[in-house]
Amino acid sequence: MLWYLAEVQWFWGTIVRQALQRPPLAEVRPARPASRSELLSFCSAVSAELVSALGSAAPQDRVWTWSDDHSVAFVRRRQAHEALIHRIDAELTIGLRTSMDAQLSDDGIDEALCVMYR
Repeated sequence: MLWYLAEVQWFWGTIVRQALQRPPLAEVRPARPASRSELLSFCSAVSAELVSALGSAAPQDRVWTWSDDHSVAFVRRRQAHEALIHRIDAELTIGLRTSMDAQLSDDGIDEALCVMYR
């Protein structure tokens, strides 16, 4: 799960940081780290890079997305939901459940119904 989330955050961070109008080529994607400690370091680094890229870009900046909405605002919203759902996945895997932010959860339902299943 760490590798998947790290790949996703690298992918979207790259799109926003470089203002890409199409997805990054498979050839430029990073290789999976060999050890757990390298994976944790990579995950931490790409998470910080994603936060930095999203914080530096204006919400209305245009970037590639799979949606009709090609804005950085869409990426921000999608990545908040992505991180939440995978946090829940991890918690359920180890039998732990913490509270979820109600506003983010409500927005996730809206996104699923109005964007993903439209």
